[in-house]
Amino acid sequence: MIAHSTKVDATPGAVWTALQDASTWEGIAGIQGVHDMVHEGDLLDSFEFHIEVAGMRFDGTATVAKRTNGEAMTLDLDSKDLGARLAVRVKPDEGASKLVV
Repeated sequence: MIAHSTKVDATPGAVWTALQDASTWEGIAGIQGVHDMVHEGDLLDSFEFHIEVAGMRFDGTATVAKRTNGEAMTLDLDSKDLGARLAVRVKPDEGASKLVV
């Protein structure tokens, strides 16, 4: 497992809202080219993406596997050639937020 955290100069609520927009996920864990987002109300449910590794392109689907509203979500990343699980947690941090991926 690989983990990273960063401080974000925004409230946890604002960070959570941003995570419900699939374009926010571009650049997290190498996700690129997000499109065809599906929402259930205001919550992100899934999106299509591609990842380029060693000059090869992999197209796939990211699906929310688990969610604790306002705090954490886990995405399953699936393609015909690879799969991964990506989890994020949002925590208050002295007037800002700590984002743990």
